[in-house]
Amino acid sequence: MINLGKSVDNVSKPKLLPEDWYLVEVIEAPEAKPNSKGTGDNWVLSVKTVGNPEPEYNGFRLPVFLPLPSEEDENEYVQGQSLFDQKADRLITWVKAFDGIIDGENLDIEAGAQAYVYIVQQMYREELTNSINIFGNPPKHVDEFAG
Repeated sequence: MINLGKSVDNVSKPKLLPEDWYLVEVIEAPEAKPNSKGTGDNWVLSVKTVGNPEPEYNGFRLPVFLPLPSEEDENEYVQGQSLFDQKADRLITWVKAFDGIIDGENLDIEAGAQAYVYIVQQMYREELTNSINIFGNPPKHVDEFAG
């Protein structure tokens, strides 16, 4: 048996951020990792909310899963654009929003970089959670954000 040090009735549940734009900061440099379906790779960023005038909205940690283009994506088209280029374009948009590095074929975002992202509420495994909308609302550079 273990002792929690407080009553189970006093253990709080996680809060949810209201859907809105939030300033986030990259916690550590992104890494390429296989996606959960085993069908490709994602560039995974770990970010946290910062700089919000409502203190309880700061410090929320969220992952960002950006699909990486593959050779197979060159032969599939979405809205007249190859899936490869669509994924690459999304990555470039994220790198630019975070003042990242674009050097020929190489992209990078450094830890500590900041941008605004749109955070939504969605169901995940029968629980309402927060996530970052990577498809509908591209991130915005800090200097370009007008709320």
